[in-house]
Amino acid sequence: MADLFSEVQIGKLTLKNRVAFAPIENGYAKAGGLVTERLIRFLEKCAENECGLIFTGSVAVDFDGKGVPSQLEIFDETRLPGLGELVERLHKKGCKAATQLYHAGRQIGHDDLFTPVAPSPVNCRIFENLAPPKEMDKEDLERIKEKFRIAARRALDLGFDLIEVHFAHGYLLHSFLSPYSNRRTDEYGGSPENRMRYPLEVLKAVLDEVDGKAPVGVRLSVEEYLEGGLGFEEAIGICKAVEAAGADVLSVSAGSYDSMEYMIQPMHIPSGFLRGYARKLKEILSIPVMVAGRLNTAELIRDTVEKDDADIVAVGRGFIADPEIIRKIKEHREEEIRFCTGCNQGCLGRIFISKDVKCIFNPQTGFEGIREIEKTKRPEKIGIVGAGIAGLNLARFLAEAGHEVTVFDEHIGGKLRAMSLPKDRENFALPMKEAERMLKQLDIKWVKKKVFSHKDLEEYGFERVFVAAGSSQDKIKAVKLPVLEASEALLSIPEKKRIAVAGGGYIGLEAARHLAMLNKDVTVFEESETAGLGVGDTVIDRMKAEIKDLGIKIYTDHKIESEEDILKVCPDTELIIQSFGYVENRAMLAAFEKAVPVGSVKGAMRILECSEDAWNAYESCKRTEG
Repeated sequence: MADLFSEVQIGKLTLKNRVAFAPIENGYAKAGGLVTERLIRFLEKCAENECGLIFTGSVAVDFDGKGVPSQLEIFDETRLPGLGELVERLHKKGCKAATQLYHAGRQIGHDDLFTPVAPSPVNCRIFENLAPPKEMDKEDLERIKEKFRIAARRALDLGFDLIEVHFAHGYLLHSFLSPYSNRRTDEYGGSPENRMRYPLEVLKAVLDEVDGKAPVGVRLSVEEYLEGGLGFEEAIGICKAVEAAGADVLSVSAGSYDSMEYMIQPMHIPSGFLRGYARKLKEILSIPVMVAGRLNTAELIRDTVEKDDADIVAVGRGFIADPEIIRKIKEHREEEIRFCTGCNQGCLGRIFISKDVKCIFNPQTGFEGIREIEKTKRPEKIGIVGAGIAGLNLARFLAEAGHEVTVFDEHIGGKLRAMSLPKDRENFALPMKEAERMLKQLDIKWVKKKVFSHKDLEEYGFERVFVAAGSSQDKIKAVKLPVLEASEALLSIPEKKRIAVAGGGYIGLEAARHLAMLNKDVTVFEESETAGLGVGDTVIDRMKAEIKDLGIKIYTDHKIESEEDILKVCPDTELIIQSFGYVENRAMLAAFEKAVPVGSVKGAMRILECSEDAWNAYESCKRTEG
C-alpha cells in the first residue's frame, strides 16, 4: 500500500509525492497565451503547499488549435521566455513542472480567421450551429504532427520535467480515436487500429524528439459516455498501445464536449467516479497510472492511492477552491479545507465565456499576493447581520485580520440551505459545514436570531456593522393564490399539489424538479424564449432530461405579472412559486441606514458576486482603519 506523500517514479523522474495539479484551464494568462505574474503566483501557491507535479494547463501547438484566447502557446517563440520563467519558479518552490501539448481540433468556436480541422467534418454539440470543420488531408496530418514534434523540443529546452500528449476530451487526437467523431474511410478511420494510427504517430514523433531526456505521458478519455463514442473496452487497447509505444505514464480522464458532464464533472456525477477505470488499467499496465475526476474530499484523495486505485491523483478544482488543500491533508487539518462543491460556476462557467477562473466560495483564488489578509493594527468590535455567503466570507476575512466579529442569523448558509436540498445538489451543503467549523476556529460569535434594525444591536456596542441579510423579492400580484419564493418552497415542502413556478432559471427549474420528484404537478412559466438560461453546460442536459421524465410542463415566452397570467393557462393552479424579481432588500437597507450593505442585500444576485462583494467590504474596512 502506497502513501499519498511517498515518492513515485515516472520514467527517470522522481516526484516527492503522488499529487498533481491537473491541467485545468484558468484564464490567468493574457489573450495570446502570454504568461503573467498572476498565473505564476497561483501555481506557485499550489506548489508551496505540497503539490508534487504541476501541469501548466493545455498548451497549444498551433494557432488553429487554441480553444480559448488566454490558452498558453508554445508555437510562438515570443511566448517561450514566459514559459521558461514559469518552470524556473515552480522548480524554486520544490515542485516539478509538466506541460500538456494539445490541439483543440473541432472543439473550437471559430471565426473568419480559419476553419477548424478534424478527422471528419463532424461538429461537436457546443458548436453545432457553426460550419463543420475541415476533414484533414495528408498535408494537414503531417503539418500538425510536426507542430507536436517542435512543441516537444521546445518544452524539453524550457526545462519541463514531464511532457504530456493530450488524447482526451474530444480534442484533435481524441477525435481520431472516437468512432463518434472519426468517420474516415482511409487508413486513419474505421477499425480501432486505424483510428489510433494518427494519435500514435504523433506520440511517436514526440517520443523520438524527447529521446528519453524527460518522461512522456498521455492523457486519455477512457470512456466517452456517448452513444457511438469511445468505450472503455476499446480504450484498454489504446492504453496498451500507448505503453508499447514508449509512454511513461497514463492519465485517466473521461468525456468530451459532446458529453461535457463527464469531462468536468458537476456535483451530480459521483465523486471519484473514475477510480474503477484507473484500478483496472493499473492491473493491466506496468507504467504509472494517474487519475482525476471529482476527487473532492481528503478521504478520496488519500484512498485513491492507499487502496491502490492509482499511483498518482490529479486534483484541479480542489486547488482552485483551496490552494492549501494538500498541505492541510498532510498536516491532518482536513476540517479546515474548503472543498470543491462541483458547481462549475466560477471555474468552467467562466472559462467557456473566455473569462478568468474564480471560485464562488473563495474570492482570494487567482489573486495570490494581492488579496491577502493583513493583521489589523486596531482591532474593532464588528457585527454582521446575515450568515449567507457574503456575511460568512466577510466574517472570515475580518476575524483573520484580528477583529472581534459577531454574526447574527437564525441559520448558517443563506440560500445555500435551499440549494442543497434537491437530489444531487447535496454538495452545496459543504460550504455550510465548513462555515460552522470556521466560526469555532476563528472564535466568531454566532447569535442565532434575526435582527431587524439598529436598535436590536445597541446592547452590543459595535464599532462597525455590516448588513448581508439577503435580497428581497417583489411578489407578483395575487389575490386568490398564495405565492412563495423558490427557496421557501424548497425548505418547507408545500402541501398544495398543483404548482406553478414563475421563472425558469436555475433556481426555478431546481424547485420544479425537486417538487415533481415529490409527486407534485408542476408547470414552469418562463419569460424568455428558452428555459434554463445561465444553467451551466455540465448541468443543463441532465436537468432537461429529468424535467422531461418528470412530466414538468414548460411555457416559454410567457410573461408573468399577476396570477391571471398563470390561471388562464393552468386554471387549477393552487400555489405559485416565484423565482424571479429579486432586488436589493430596501427594507433592511432602511432599517440599517448607518451600516455597510454587503452582497445580495444591495443587489448582488449571484453567489460569485456576493463573495466578491465580501472581499470589497473587507478592503473598505481596511482602508478606513485608524
